[in-house]
Amino acid sequence: MHEVLSSRFVLALIVSLAATSAATASAQWGWFRPTGPRYALDGVSRRATDHRCAPEEMVRYRSSGLRTSSGVVAHPAFVERMPELERVVREVSIAHYGRAPRRMLTVGAFVCRNIRGRDDRVSEHALGNALDVQGFELPAMRRADVAPAAMPRRLRRGFTVTVGTHWSARDEVGRYHGAFLRALVARLAHDEVFRVIYGPAHPGHTGHFHFDMSPFRWIHV
Repeated sequence: MHEVLSSRFVLALIVSLAATSAATASAQWGWFRPTGPRYALDGVSRRATDHRCAPEEMVRYRSSGLRTSSGVVAHPAFVERMPELERVVREVSIAHYGRAPRRMLTVGAFVCRNIRGRDDRVSEHALGNALDVQGFELPAMRRADVAPAAMPRRLRRGFTVTVGTHWSARDEVGRYHGAFLRALVARLAHDEVFRVIYGPAHPGHTGHFHFDMSPFRWIHV
């Protein structure tokens, strides 16, 4: 489905997703043309017959704030998106947990491969144009941190929140973590940090979020 969705409709979908319970949240917002400035890799062919992996063009992202569990090596244009990802993660985490994560659990950026199950099209990972994230590690709260009133008390200690464990969790703490993950996806989509966001509703993504900058927009979490 190819449509141009109004910004008002997209925002309504985002708000709806953020408010959906852990038991029922799973939404495909659909395809539509990207808005905003043209991106460096928009004109690159994704056909496998046209593609040559170019590791020499990739660069390593070096964060001054949020650590990653594995090195993030990607195309320079994608690396430019990373500070915005960190900003959103930090802001949503502070609002939800009263402090920022100390580490983002990354599981893949540049990988020279095709889309799984397709021989004709390369993955955005092969362009260094994607990042997979499993979750986040948060430290124990400090004296100066302010705990949100709704946060379960046990979350004042350090913990790890992951997509695979908490997206559909039903216990009190699990639901709270799930609400954080949904708020994060909604904010990333609203701020247009990435054009494509996949989550547990998308085949092969039950345990992680996939973020990329394809030349189209598709949110399927």
